Amino acid sequence: MDTSACIQKRKVRPTTVRVISAVLSILIGCLIFLAVPTVVFQKVEEWSFLESLYFVVITLTTVGFGDYVPGDLCQSHNCNLQEDSLKEKLSPYLLQGCSVSDSDL
Repeated sequence: MDTSACIQKRKVRPTTVRVISAVLSILIGCLIFLAVPTVVFQKVEEWSFLESLYFVVITLTTVGFGDYVPGDLCQSHNCNLQEDSLKEKLSPYLLQGCSVSDSDL
């Protein structure tokens, strides 16, 4: 018996392939959109992973409770990094992130 005869090729419609690839692209994009800043804030601010993820989600959904503020660690440890400098570096990320997350709603 020929093994190739036993295996039937399943035909998949092009529309199904497009939908699946679009959904996977969106999921991967959202994961990267949340994961990269979470890791950055975890390292820079010395927050736990959950604190960083919480800050990223709350900030990008424009709720912004204010319970976690980047730069507080520098103020308490007298770092050379100025608070204004940190805000200048953070502003483009926050503006872009808020516009992307709000446009999806």
